[in-house]
Amino acid sequence: MGRALIALVLVIAACGSGETGEAVAQGPVGTPDEPRVISVRASEFRFDPDAIGVADGETITFEVTNSGSILHEFQLASAIDVANHGEGGDPPSTEKLSLRPGERGAITVTIDDAAFQFVCFVTGHYEAGMWGEFTIP
Repeated sequence: MGRALIALVLVIAACGSGETGEAVAQGPVGTPDEPRVISVRASEFRFDPDAIGVADGETITFEVTNSGSILHEFQLASAIDVANHGEGGDPPSTEKLSLRPGERGAITVTIDDAAFQFVCFVTGHYEAGMWGEFTIP
């Protein structure tokens, strides 16, 4: 019984720590009629979580809160969008949220390709590490 209790405590501690930077595991797959809702926090210069497990073709509503002290964006970007941004090119054409400190917003998207990232393209933020990735298990 002592070993089982220790193992259970370790499992609970590992699953429930809620530390920044942990990946959000894939839950029930979201559909256009019932999207999965994922809360994301934007701050200087990161997203929490910064990795999200998704199913190919899944629809997700991202509820984003700017908990930082400056403006942040949240949008999806392909590798081409990121390369264009780095070269001073046009920003991605995807819908985005621009949130002032303390503001909240939501955006619903269908993830057709895990090659997309979620990013902040406010000047210097992406370069400082403000991006996250999708993983398809």
